[in-house]
Amino acid sequence: MAPASSHTVFHTLPVRAGPATPLAVRLFHWVEGTPLVDVPFPPLPPPSSPPPASLPPSLPPQAAALLAAGRYLSRIEQALTGFDHPGSHRRHMWDVRHFASLRPWTRYLPEEGGKRALVVSVLEAFVREVVPVAEGGGEGLRMDSSQAGEERAVAGFREGVIMGDWNDANIIVAPRAPSQVRGLIDLGDALWSWQVNEVAIAMAYAAVSALGKAYPVQAAALLLRGWAAGSSTLPRREGAHLRTLACARLAISVTLGAYSFAQNPENKYLLIHAQPAWSALRTLWGSERKRVEEVFTMAWEGGKEGGREGGGKEEDAVFWERIILKGFPLVGEEKTNW
Repeated sequence: MAPASSHTVFHTLPVRAGPATPLAVRLFHWVEGTPLVDVPFPPLPPPSSPPPASLPPSLPPQAAALLAAGRYLSRIEQALTGFDHPGSHRRHMWDVRHFASLRPWTRYLPEEGGKRALVVSVLEAFVREVVPVAEGGGEGLRMDSSQAGEERAVAGFREGVIMGDWNDANIIVAPRAPSQVRGLIDLGDALWSWQVNEVAIAMAYAAVSALGKAYPVQAAALLLRGWAAGSSTLPRREGAHLRTLACARLAISVTLGAYSFAQNPENKYLLIHAQPAWSALRTLWGSERKRVEEVFTMAWEGGKEGGREGGGKEEDAVFWERIILKGFPLVGEEKTNW
């Protein structure tokens, strides 16, 4: 990726009247398409039983779009590899890396329905399990056993510039073919962070997408599968914490939303907008951890294998039909409190 300064051009325009005031204007290349969030997908009926063996596996367009979004995100990540800029080294409250700093803000969360307890639970797990490993201590788990030896020689999470806001409002697709990603918009959250946060954030937003509203775990897994097929790297020490990192982003969203509502209680839209995030967070965090992580591991390993062997729609459809029949009921205390 070329330095940003190489794309900067300065022009001087004559001022007809009044004092000269310098203004900055950003011009972008037009990309034909529509935001993924605006695509009118057909309804997705919930599965009640395995599909007939006589029918070939089918992949709904919502699922195909998330797989494509994951693959495109992998390309973005590779393009950003090695890129740095002084402006990327900044403190940003939406940065998952600094999730723990939002602890004082949890006081704005409602206690009703166990919402505050849910966010605090994620935050405490983040501090207890993620931060020590990310900073160079502890051990990783799962994801790619072939890396076990080399990982012991590497401390902490990888760092670099990430786009940091991969969601369906920022993904431009072909209007009649939403699995054809044409570009992205909004780099306002780009910054230097843990690189694994890129895919974790994308998984969080997949969980609140058109498909995620019905199947949050499966939607996040599809995004991960597409990303893995793009030959991205995911060390075990990072992959083990995808669930917590994705939930951290959702927790940040509802926490900052609650703060905004406290400042502007007349804006009821803030509460409505937060509902999908609360629902996804309850499912991702409240379901049995082992079941969620097994699906994520299946997504990573299957996507990686498919990427190496040139796997296509049929393999993706088989994966979809395997995970769509998995239930993720809330367990234990979470059934009533969250």
